[in-house]
Formats: sequence, structure tokens, C-alpha cells
Amino acid sequence: MHRIVWMLFAVAIIVGAATIAATLDRLPEVVATHFGRDGLANGWMSQGAYAITMLAITIGAPLAVAVGTTWLPRVSPSMLKLDRCRRWANPAARPGLIAATSMLGGVIGATLAVFLGAIHLLVVDANASSPARMDQPAFVGLMLSFAAVTIVACGIHAIRTRRA
Repeated sequence: MHRIVWMLFAVAIIVGAATIAATLDRLPEVVATHFGRDGLANGWMSQGAYAITMLAITIGAPLAVAVGTTWLPRVSPSMLKLDRCRRWANPAARPGLIAATSMLGGVIGATLAVFLGAIHLLVVDANASSPARMDQPAFVGLMLSFAAVTIVACGIHAIRTRRA
């Protein structure tokens, strides 16, 4: 299961970044990047700056989650205050906790990459109209979906680590 999660993580980052790269030509030179409650654009940036920003965030944010959940607990548990956790103090439980936390990072990182790729597609769609307008129901649905997946993943993690 662990390998599957991390393969999906890699695929999600690649697909998210490829989606952004493949659709940049559909954006105007000045891209509407921020939208008000009414869906109308109220913030812009150049296409080049938008491309660099979105690619950096879509690749970097999931990788930061992966580092924070996979590498950091192994090398510096005190930084995360894990040394104060009774379960973490049990050497027999620690490998199970590390594995569960690593899988959580893979799931959340993959979800984040997909979410950011989908946000980009909403931005592309919004910039196709004049004036630029974000599809608010689609945006809210996307946000709620991301939140739901994150909450479920954290709930499963909590259950798994209680048993560890």
C-alpha cells in the first residue's frame, strides 16, 4: 500500500504540472489570478509570473508535505514535538507511526497536487471570459472536496496511529 500511495503521489505531481504546462497557451498575457466573492477578477499577474508561480506551488507544496511527514519525523522528532507523545516514546510503535504518517503525507500531497491543477483549470476557464469571472460553484465544490479528502485522510491516520 505504501508504494502505491507514493506512486500516486508522483503521478499526481506530474499530471498537475503537465496540466498547467499544457494549458498555459490558453491564458492571456495578463492573467486574472484573484477573484472576489462575486467571481469577478480583482488581481492579475503576467502569464510568465503566473506560470512560474503555479508550477512552483504545484510541485513544491506537495513535496513540502512529503518532507514534513516522511523525512522530518525520522530525523528531528523533537522539532515536531513528537518526543512529547507517549506512543512515539514506545520504540516498538515508532515504525508503525512513521509509516502511517508517511502515507498520510503521500495522500495529502497527491490531493494537493490534483487540487492545484484543478484550480489552474478554473483560472484558465475564468480567463476565457471577458471580464474574467471564476465559476464560484465549481470553486466552492473543489474547495469542499479537497477539505473532505484531507479530513478523511487525517481521520484514517488518527485511527491507524491509535493502534500503533
